[in-house]
Amino acid sequence: MNIRSKANEGKAPMSLPKQVKTIWASEGVFGFGKGISACLYGSIIQGMVYFYTYKWLKLKMFELMGKEVSPTLVFMTASVLAEVFTLIVHFPFDMIKCRFQSMNHHYKYKSLPHAFIKEVGNRGVCSLYQGVGPFFATYVTFVGLQFTIYESYMDAMKKKYSKDDYQKHELSFNFYAGFLAGSVAAFFTNPLEVVTVN
Repeated sequence: MNIRSKANEGKAPMSLPKQVKTIWASEGVFGFGKGISACLYGSIIQGMVYFYTYKWLKLKMFELMGKEVSPTLVFMTASVLAEVFTLIVHFPFDMIKCRFQSMNHHYKYKSLPHAFIKEVGNRGVCSLYQGVGPFFATYVTFVGLQFTIYESYMDAMKKKYSKDDYQKHELSFNFYAGFLAGSVAAFFTNPLEVVTVN
């Protein structure tokens, strides 16, 4: 429903209950599962690639540059590079998922493998990256800011409090760090999101 509400094709906006009712009436329960394979495979790949790459880069950078290097620089560089690498792998899945969910009446994909074969066969491998520029700009910036702010906040709390005090309040520190990081990243990347959706 998220994608359909964004790709509304000039129709009047529908409320959430009305969207649910419309999808249920015209497509049944299967209407809510459109693009699920692309979503699952893409998300699994994205999570595995991103977190492994981020952790590896972060540790490698500290190992190569020593502990005197700015942690903020390490967090920002590792998160941006990990996100770029991840999006190269993830973007085709996301593009096909969005098409399954909102415009498959136009593309007529039968399955995830059919979608990849059709795109590559008809328009080449580059077609899997249609619209990648704004998407990259948005998500690389968002994740870079989010992880840098989150890691910097948590690092500052570790330095400010004793080990025991930090452990007592670690959950609340995570909450505050996540709130701050997500808010700032969303504020700065919202204009890019507008370009991506359009």
